[in-house]
Amino acid sequence: MEWRDEGILLRTAPHGEGGLLLDVFTAEHGRRRGLLRGGASKKRVAEMQIGAQLSVQWRARLETQLGRFQAEATRMRAGFVLDDKLALAALSSAAALLETLIPESDPQPSLYRDSLHLFDAIAARPDWPGDYARWELTLLAELGYGLDLTACAATGSSQDLAYVSPRSGRAVHIFFQSESTQA
Repeated sequence: MEWRDEGILLRTAPHGEGGLLLDVFTAEHGRRRGLLRGGASKKRVAEMQIGAQLSVQWRARLETQLGRFQAEATRMRAGFVLDDKLALAALSSAAALLETLIPESDPQPSLYRDSLHLFDAIAARPDWPGDYARWELTLLAELGYGLDLTACAATGSSQDLAYVSPRSGRAVHIFFQSESTQA
């Protein structure tokens, strides 16, 4: 079994004396884990940072086995956010959410495109927090937990929405709580 794709590096872990285990989120093959031999070398460790865009080749005898990666960084983002604690935290948080919540081998092309947009925005623009909030809503929708924030679940009003109902996943009017406690 062998394939080539482009992906976002989500996580690394040391393996053996010089290898790295990589978690990569790709457009066509979903989230995949594999071994990168020599990935922990001084020469390669700088490009194997969370958020890097990689051109990868994955090989394994069977689809269910831990494969071996050959990877080359095509775009690195971590260096652009190292001096901004909030941007670095957002980059790490988005990668951790993808690594934790996306099932392995489940292609999610639209979420991949949105994630690329988010990672590029965090690395390049100071107004990225709005992109991060929209990306989280997209992630929730892709996982089947979409939110309806257009109108209050109780009153139908679209003004002064401040909360989200944990039961319905819909917005709640800011004054609804105070109105219901007075009654």
